[in-house]
Amino acid sequence: RRGPADVEARTMTSPAPPLSVSDAVEALSRLLRAPPDAQSPADSLDEARGLEGLAVALASGHDPAAGSEASVSAMRELFRALVTERLMSPSYVAAPGEDGAASAESVLRVLQCARLLLRDRWFVRELVAVDGAVAALGGKYRAYAVRHWDADDDAAAAA
Repeated sequence: RRGPADVEARTMTSPAPPLSVSDAVEALSRLLRAPPDAQSPADSLDEARGLEGLAVALASGHDPAAGSEASVSAMRELFRALVTERLMSPSYVAAPGEDGAASAESVLRVLQCARLLLRDRWFVRELVAVDGAVAALGGKYRAYAVRHWDADDDAAAAA
């Protein structure tokens, strides 16, 4: 039986048509406003590609606080959706591997984008302003760090 993660794994390597940063931000914001469990496999894939593209743009030096007032506002709206609609949603709050938990790949993309956006002071203030967001972000980083180190310990024990 194949699910969204299978579709994602098969097609993440397919090149996506390039979008401008502002078009990509607008499209991604729209996807992030939909509950993750209500998305179609195509929407999940588009969200994954959008988050990957955003991470690449931010890591390559795109300044989320630069540009027109409209583009800065769109980036801020995207961050709010990333925090409230993903990071704090039940499927993302669930522990890795738990029933109903978002895929590790999806969570890691959200964490990567949040980390890159949090280099800007405005996004840090926004994160702190959302009740429970700092704890949710810290909890996710902790859960995935524990998962990572447990996997390393298991690999070392098997060797």
